[in-house]
Amino acid sequence: MSLPPTPGRVFDDPLAVEDATGDIVGRARQLWTARQEGRPPQPLRGRHLGLVYAVACSRSQALFCDAAHALGAQVAVMPLQLRVDDPPHEVSSTARMLGRLYEAIECQGVEPIVVGRIAEHAGIPVLDDAAVRLASLDLLAQRVQPGLPARQGRTLVLQALILHALA
Repeated sequence: MSLPPTPGRVFDDPLAVEDATGDIVGRARQLWTARQEGRPPQPLRGRHLGLVYAVACSRSQALFCDAAHALGAQVAVMPLQLRVDDPPHEVSSTARMLGRLYEAIECQGVEPIVVGRIAEHAGIPVLDDAAVRLASLDLLAQRVQPGLPARQGRTLVLQALILHALA
């Protein structure tokens, strides 16, 4: 039995936890079915997500933003200059501010220790390079619907991961 997602938890590779993987694949299948029936769901309408990055990568940023927007969310994209050796109060105050502004955030290219500290203090779900892990997204997409075009499959799995994190 899987543990329910909780605020302050880091969501990284969707293949890392089998229970979460099953939920993510199930959610992605529901999204796929709804789209095929002409009723794309927007469960995140009016919700605010953040995307922070250490190094800009337009492809992974676009993938995350497109996936979230299709679910109805608004996404703010901003650079993050926090480093492992920054004073702890800087990391914690930045994390608390992110937690007040957004319901979840995606960290791209941010050091894993910093991502963990952000999750510890933000009190919201934190996705770690979720849109960057293309191999994992592709593998799960094939479990959702074999033969899906790569971009469409990645988007579905990423959307399911976002919904799983916010559940």
